[in-house]
Amino acid sequence: MVNLRFNTYDCAVGQNNQLIKTQAELNERNQQLCKQQEQLRVANEKLSELARKDGLTGLNNHRTFKERLEDEYNRSFRHGLRLSLLILDADKFKPFNDTFGHPAGDEVLKTVAGTLTEATRNTDFVARYGGEEFVVLLPFTERDAGLGLAERVRAQFESEPWEQGAIAVSVGVGTMIPDIKTPAELVAQADEVLYHSNLTGRNRVTHMDELPHKEPGEVPEQHS
Repeated sequence: MVNLRFNTYDCAVGQNNQLIKTQAELNERNQQLCKQQEQLRVANEKLSELARKDGLTGLNNHRTFKERLEDEYNRSFRHGLRLSLLILDADKFKPFNDTFGHPAGDEVLKTVAGTLTEATRNTDFVARYGGEEFVVLLPFTERDAGLGLAERVRAQFESEPWEQGAIAVSVGVGTMIPDIKTPAELVAQADEVLYHSNLTGRNRVTHMDELPHKEPGEVPEQHS
């Protein structure tokens, strides 16, 4: 009887120890799983961020701009708010790139991105539109404020010291008005006035008011 009681007690202790060990292993595995899930979440966030950014400049990319433009346009339209858009490009960028090489051209594009980021407000949205073109979406911004920002950016580039010579930008400024019925029309309008800036000597800012009169709802021709 004594030995039986001892064996029963010993067995119970062994089972309890095994349970404690198993619980500790489960806790450790659960911690590892939580850590792996957190690592996966961070990795997914980084991938999502990369998908929304331009690889060279770190700015928002074209796709992200289109999404934000849609949101800002709808909000402005719904609440009767002003919305302005700048489209700018580096003047004569292709000859510069061909002459001094792609690394030098890349530095110009990164400098444009940095200058735009520094010159804009936290509420503004800066993106690389494609090639040497950039866009700045300006919520709650009237015509004069949009022109003022565009001129400050243009003047800063004009005064920027470059080893390879002067670099300038041309800017087209569009402002949401009742005649603008879609986000695409706002982009087309800013693109049209950018084209006008390029045609009339470059290194200048042009607003839609400076273009010949167009009938309400007429979409300006977009240019590459």
